[in-house]
Amino acid sequence: MDQKSGQEKLLLPEQTPYIGPPPDQTRKFPNLRFFVLILGVCSAAAPVSCFFAFTFAVACNNPPGINRSAEYLKDPHNSPLIFFDPLEESIAFSAYSIGTLIMLPILPFLRFATIRTQVFIGVFLTGILTALFPFLFDNWPILSLVSRFLHGAAAAPTIPLLGHLCAHWCPKKEIVRHFFTMAVSGVTCEMGGWRPIFYLHGSVSVIIAVFWLIFFIDYPHKHPYLSNQEYQLLHSDTRSPMGQNEQPKVPYCKLVSNKGIVAVLIAAIGNYNGISPLIVFCSLLMRKGLGSSELEISSYISASFAIQAFFKILSGVLSDKMKGFSEKNRLRLFNSLSCGLSGVLMIGVAFLNPKDKILCSIMLTVTQAIIGFNSAGFNRAAIVVSKICLFYNDNHRHNCLLIDGHRTVHHAAAVAPDHTWGQWFPLLVVHGAILIISNALFCLLTDGKPFQE
Repeated sequence: MDQKSGQEKLLLPEQTPYIGPPPDQTRKFPNLRFFVLILGVCSAAAPVSCFFAFTFAVACNNPPGINRSAEYLKDPHNSPLIFFDPLEESIAFSAYSIGTLIMLPILPFLRFATIRTQVFIGVFLTGILTALFPFLFDNWPILSLVSRFLHGAAAAPTIPLLGHLCAHWCPKKEIVRHFFTMAVSGVTCEMGGWRPIFYLHGSVSVIIAVFWLIFFIDYPHKHPYLSNQEYQLLHSDTRSPMGQNEQPKVPYCKLVSNKGIVAVLIAAIGNYNGISPLIVFCSLLMRKGLGSSELEISSYISASFAIQAFFKILSGVLSDKMKGFSEKNRLRLFNSLSCGLSGVLMIGVAFLNPKDKILCSIMLTVTQAIIGFNSAGFNRAAIVVSKICLFYNDNHRHNCLLIDGHRTVHHAAAVAPDHTWGQWFPLLVVHGAILIISNALFCLLTDGKPFQE
């Protein structure tokens, strides 16, 4: 432990340590955990929000039928749209995932820095790189691709952050990043083109990083403004007879052979493989395949994530109140409403006529929205099955997301290079089937029981 800063080192993998009694200090911030929760969620969301800003910016000023290359070459240093050749565009989309995956194995060697410091540097660099992207693209397009890799690497410390927040501050996560990006990007694009999208997201990320550095402390029991009531609430179940510096070993072999944990990982792989193409490329599909305007795209997609946020909260509340159902059946029910139903709808969307633009847009919105029920599905199962190894479980689920993000880009580029509705037919059918099959396997394997060594 760093005695000067009072911060814990980042433990990989992490388990809840013995915390001991609260120190003697004046505590004066009521409901601090909610403020820290929001701050942590925003910090974890900022890098991904900036990634989706790039996705939306590519669709900005990019209507169906336009010759992007010719439009770009008219004024390469002040282009009204983002243009890369097919290989470069594929690299630009996948660079974030590759950069993060390369950086993740390096994180254990950065244990000398606290979580607070690592996340601050990561989010701050994310903001700077995002704000610099238009300048780099206008003057040195190759360097703008390099910045995409660096953006992914800078985001790596926020991956362990999610597991840490779940274990110690009990956050509700995952949705803020998409909702913010889709809600503001359409208006920004209409008013000032694609460049302000990067300036806005970069500035917000830098502001979040500064607030994070000022207010966050790695562990609740070290925070000088945590109330005694919140201290008792957060740590009533974390006492341990072990010494404070003693960390139990993670039973990796037993974890990977546990049926409940395998079910969570299968569901995570299926969820991310199934829904990721639609989430990443929905703005381009609506722009190229349906001919929607930037404002229409922004409205539909931000609505889908707002509804998804509502479903996440609703499913959590309903799951807690359904006392007549076993934990296993509740997990099965809500994961089926999420992955299973989303897969069915995705296949149904593939057969719609793109001339029915409103119907197609609504169905795309609903398909993405109902995935929110997964907060009471496999996401809840991850906590129920292995709360003491939550970091391990959460980190591996995010690795699935990153690997799939890289694969999805190349798959979509090969199958639907122009993002027309007809080209997307096999993508929607195949990925819908992945959601359905992974949900069936999850329902078969999950047991809703805590992991026992």
